[in-house]
Amino acid sequence: MKTCLTALFLTFCTLPLFSFANGDTQEKEAFLQAWESKQKQHPALEYFEKNSDATYNIKFKNIPFEGKLIVLNYDIESFQDFGEYLPVSKSGYIEYDLPELSDDITEKYYRSYSNWDQSNFLYFSSQSNTWIDEKEYADLIQDFDYDYDEGLMYYLSDYVGYILFVLFIYFVYSIFSNNGRTKKAIQIQELAFKQSMELSQESLKLQKYAIKKSEDNHEKTNILLENILNELKNK
Repeated sequence: MKTCLTALFLTFCTLPLFSFANGDTQEKEAFLQAWESKQKQHPALEYFEKNSDATYNIKFKNIPFEGKLIVLNYDIESFQDFGEYLPVSKSGYIEYDLPELSDDITEKYYRSYSNWDQSNFLYFSSQSNTWIDEKEYADLIQDFDYDYDEGLMYYLSDYVGYILFVLFIYFVYSIFSNNGRTKKAIQIQELAFKQSMELSQESLKLQKYAIKKSEDNHEKTNILLENILNELKNK
């Protein structure tokens, strides 16, 4: 049996801002009805029909699957603190199971399946007081007049301590890291100087040897010339 959990994701501005307190029964039922309506109108589905309280008959258009969808759980999460700065006040999710759906199909039709799976996560619009899907939420965010400066500062004020702590750790790390690099650079320079001195001494030895060798050869040449001159004189 393949259990498929909905993709529970929010945009960067809502990730840490929701409460996990369960919604009341009336809210949850309203959300479930909105989800059922969205599924019946979803362009990826051939049909979506309720069979019992938690079981539905479903058929996809672009995915070779027709069978049962079982709702395992559903709930609502309310946004806290930052809700006044957003065009939505809460979100709802559906956890479901497609017991007859194989892994092979979800792998082959991954993108089509993922696009449909996102419809199992809805937002509640504070402006229209209706449940909207991800595409509608993206359009709403784009047109929303959001006070970034005030909202961002309000949000970051709760994390000032953490930010300062991270900056302090980075500062200390930089000091030790720079000291380590400085020591290493000095060691490299000392090693290079030592090697340079050794090469200079070796070069000096070779020069002295070459000079001595040249002097010996010059002396031998003078003796040879002197012998030749003496022989010529004797003749």
